[in-house]
Amino acid sequence: MLDADNDVEVESLTKPQMAKEAINDLFNAVNVIGGEREITEAVLDDISDQHRTLKQSFMRAIIVPFIEHFAKAYEEGAYDLRNEATCKLCHELKKVTDKHPLPFI
Repeated sequence: MLDADNDVEVESLTKPQMAKEAINDLFNAVNVIGGEREITEAVLDDISDQHRTLKQSFMRAIIVPFIEHFAKAYEEGAYDLRNEATCKLCHELKKVTDKHPLPFI
């Protein structure tokens, strides 16, 4: 089956390749000044329709590692003014996520 937007054989992609394509598509969508709220609403709307176990898996597999990655960047000083607020926020959020593991249920 071909992906309508990219003419790529979807069935031949590995899961990491599919995830990379999805994140690239998401970043391309967010890279529009003033369109962030629409993207947020669309993503949250789709996520809210997913199975609750998948929602927790998404948090565990994507959101928590995102927080950990940018918290580490903050601790190492690997940021600049363009992403300082993200890194600092993730540094604070990591203190919370460390106390609240997300089990697979």
